[in-house]
Amino acid sequence: MVNLLKAAKVRKEFIDAVKVHRCIPCERTEPKRPTHKTRLPHEYVFNHTLGIDVLELTDTMGQKYQVLNMVCMGTTFQLAEVVKVGAGQPSSHACLSALQKRWFAWAGRPVNLFCDRGLHNRGILAKYLDEHGIQSYHVPLESPEELGRVERHGGLLKAMFRKVAAETSCSSKEQVESILTEVTSTKNDMSKAGGFSPSQWVMGKAPRDMPSLMSEERFAELGVIEARHDPTSIFALQHLARTEARKAYVHLDCSRRVQRAMSKNVSGFHREHAIGDLVVFRKDNNRGGVQWSPTCRVIGWETKRTFGFFRVMYLFWLQATTFALQAHQRHWLFPC
Repeated sequence: MVNLLKAAKVRKEFIDAVKVHRCIPCERTEPKRPTHKTRLPHEYVFNHTLGIDVLELTDTMGQKYQVLNMVCMGTTFQLAEVVKVGAGQPSSHACLSALQKRWFAWAGRPVNLFCDRGLHNRGILAKYLDEHGIQSYHVPLESPEELGRVERHGGLLKAMFRKVAAETSCSSKEQVESILTEVTSTKNDMSKAGGFSPSQWVMGKAPRDMPSLMSEERFAELGVIEARHDPTSIFALQHLARTEARKAYVHLDCSRRVQRAMSKNVSGFHREHAIGDLVVFRKDNNRGGVQWSPTCRVIGWETKRTFGFFRVMYLFWLQATTFALQAHQRHWLFPC
């Protein structure tokens, strides 16, 4: 509209009025702009802040299981426990029992606990937290990104569980719990947080793994190595789950689908970038479509004043270069 009015030679007062005009129905019905989903990083201290959430898993027979997902917000150490067999919301007593057995019994009680506003996080669980000096934070509905780290690691856990469950054909609660143990152990050993794996943050060293053919310190444990490849062994399913969990982790780590899912909702900051900042920019006029540039560094600002200054400097440099070439030619043609 502004361009049409300018082309029609309309007075400047009408053009300024169009710029401040707003359509109230359009503003009320337009979708909300996506916010930048971020928060301040947590301390790299184990068991300072714990995040919990309930996720749903399904075995190969279609049976659903409600699993309590526990993630240390600083070191990303993760554990999971089945709190209910079947669909529906688990009780707060079952969630409290899982926390006491899987986390509080060996790691102690955290300082803060983040959770959503589900009913399973209230009742006896909320009373227990208040009586034991644990500050609980219920994430508001307007900012679910406060529990984003727990949700993200829960999604990785579900993706790995689906692959392992499909390969091992699990069909009971005991098998589901065994697969959850192998999946969380693999993820805690192979992922990184601040330069170390979550298991190293907790134990202070790399945890002891199963005997391997490539390891020199356990080359004589042939019985354990043979049991890994014996389908009649009682732990054959657990060994198979461990192998499939590692394969699933590597597949997710290198998956292009996961990369697109993590980068499609990225929103930029509306701020003034300083010289030296690392930025990326979008190129819309490419033949192949919209593309994002690699990481670049800001070296200056391009404004009318800056353009005029650089133009003057360019003309000065051109004249100086021309004069130097002419002087060199004269010196070459007429040596003294």
